[in-house]
This record gives sequence, C-alpha cells and structure tokens, in this order.
Amino acid sequence: MSGTFPRVIVTLSPTLVSRAEDEIVINPRSMIITRAGCRPETFNFNIQKGGGGTPARKKFILCSALIARRGAPLPKNEIADVLWGEDEAGGPDCWYTVIQVTIGMIRPKLERLGLRIVCRYAIGHFAEPLPSALRRAA
Repeated sequence: MSGTFPRVIVTLSPTLVSRAEDEIVINPRSMIITRAGCRPETFNFNIQKGGGGTPARKKFILCSALIARRGAPLPKNEIADVLWGEDEAGGPDCWYTVIQVTIGMIRPKLERLGLRIVCRYAIGHFAEPLPSALRRAA
C-alpha cells in the first residue's frame, strides 16, 4: 500500500471545529464527505429519465464503506449486502454490473479526496491513499 490511510470520523453535525490533515469526515445526514485541503464531496440525487441511475444514497454508502475499511478488501458480495441488504431478491438482477458502474461513478469523488479505488481480482475493491505526487495533481 502507498501512504498512510487517513483517520475516519463519522459525524451527524454539519460542521466540525477542527480537522487534521489525515482525517476524513463522513456526514451521513447531509451525505457529504470532507477532507482537509480538499473540496467537500456532496452526493446529490440524480434522477434520470425512466428512473435509471444509481441513487446518491447508494453511492454515498459505497464510498463510506470503502473508506471505513481503511485499505482492507471489500468483496463484491459484501458490497451487494451493503447496498441492497442480505435479501437475495433485494438487489437488481444484474447487481454485478450495477456495482461496476457505481464504482466507476464514485472513483472521481474519492480521487478528489486523495484516495483511489483499486480492484484485485477474486479479492475485492480497496480504497487506498493516492501517492503524494498524484494527490497534488488531483
């Protein structure tokens, strides 16, 4: 792994008085993820014609789950459990594809927070810190 993973704080208040450089603040009430020195990432609802698309809440939950794992793998079946529950009928028929598309949609948000999503075949997805040179460019 490259770099040190930031400390994660989950708060229900919209503001936090002080933030250290190595902290990521997750606010589930307002669906905002912030990190010192980075623009806050807001998850707005994207309603598309025909009702398609991944709701913002699911994107926020997936980002939060990857961040909370702090570099440990999050397998696709666990991602499905996080997004749709353990009920087999709870998710879409093509859940594997929906997860891949959702990962692609949240990747830029995490990169702006100084993290990247890495996929390891047969293991799962990881969120890990960007190398410092890439973080300055993001």
